[in-house]
Amino acid sequence: MSTLPGRSDAGEIRGRAMRLRANPLEIERALHLLVDDGATFEIRAIEAQPYGGEAILSGYFRDVETAAAEIARMDKPSVIGWYVTINPCKPELYARRADRIVKVGKDATTKDQHIEIRRRFYIDIDPDRASGISSTDA
Repeated sequence: MSTLPGRSDAGEIRGRAMRLRANPLEIERALHLLVDDGATFEIRAIEAQPYGGEAILSGYFRDVETAAAEIARMDKPSVIGWYVTINPCKPELYARRADRIVKVGKDATTKDQHIEIRRRFYIDIDPDRASGISSTDA
């Protein structure tokens, strides 16, 4: 799964923290780069604090505009990040949660065997550093 950009820094300041708002147009642009037109794909958020601490949010989509609008609707400042399957899921998974994102258990998300075909290969390379230090702060 790949992380989606799309939070605008044009938020409101509350105390010392800035609340970022999801920008559906930016999310849509990113999705057009990451998923094939018409393919079934999963959108997922993990550790979604406002939805129950370690909650997993998940939904299946075939249309990037619909997915972007649903991400923007469900996004909260404490959601750590949104993810998308970069390879198409088997079409029957769409029936699980068609065009909607809901709280689910771990077993109700896309597994390796649910990928229809592998077209993209994601490589994540990090420098050698102590745990707990982000690459941005290194």
